[in-house]
Amino acid sequence: MSDCRQTRGLVTRILDDRVTDADRAHATGCTACGPLLARAARFDDELRRSARTLVAEELPRGILDQPIGIGVGEGVVGRRSAPGLAAVLAAVAILLTGTFIALAPGTGPKPTPSPTVAATPLPSPAPTRTKPPFAERFRGTAAIVGQLSKLGYRCNDGSPLESVGTEPDALTREAAACTAPEAIGPFMLAVIVGEASNGKVVELHVKADILGPDSIDSRAAVAAEMARIFALVLVDEGAGQSGGSWATVHLVELEPGTDAEVVLRQVDFHASRLPTASYFVVIRGVAVS
Repeated sequence: MSDCRQTRGLVTRILDDRVTDADRAHATGCTACGPLLARAARFDDELRRSARTLVAEELPRGILDQPIGIGVGEGVVGRRSAPGLAAVLAAVAILLTGTFIALAPGTGPKPTPSPTVAATPLPSPAPTRTKPPFAERFRGTAAIVGQLSKLGYRCNDGSPLESVGTEPDALTREAAACTAPEAIGPFMLAVIVGEASNGKVVELHVKADILGPDSIDSRAAVAAEMARIFALVLVDEGAGQSGGSWATVHLVELEPGTDAEVVLRQVDFHASRLPTASYFVVIRGVAVS
């Protein structure tokens, strides 16, 4: 399509419904303005057809059949300055007037009463959930290290860890790492004491490796030592005893690649048997909601 200096002005006049005879004559031979004027005429036709489908009242004969314009050449439909778009606007105005009259009080058929629906109040904001207060489940690091040392464990200071959160029970450091004496049995065992930023013990890790065949007797020896550790580290003696009883039964049954877990008296015991046959137990307090 070639450029034409008159195209910009024609667009403005089309929008203002002020197309002149000179515009139509020019569009007859202009490859830029001719199609533009034709598209405008087709747009008017679409509006007219849409108005016919919307108007329910009978309109004066011919109000929607006003000619858009006269032919001004092949492929170009002329547009009269009136009543192209004006006819459509008149039809829409009549539609709106008829609708207003039909909906006015006291006119038209009485609507069937519908059941009254009570207004639903807006939901109030959910109350902020308060995190249960921190509860101490473990003895202090010094007490745990002292008890393990009496059993022949060798303990060293741990190292800081990247905190997993800002809660009071978020693990931040390994306070101590203790290894069992060689004479403990056919396995190696290590205990890691985990503290939160407030210095309280919040988690305990125990890892054990069986030396030699993975026999029932070796598994039972590991489970018995785990039970003894549980009784030493927990403040609640009942939780320690219950956890020890659970360990002596379920740790023996664990096969490599499986795990078991139980919560006893607000203490979570989670035991895993790694694919390498190592035992890995995590003990952590459970907050009371």
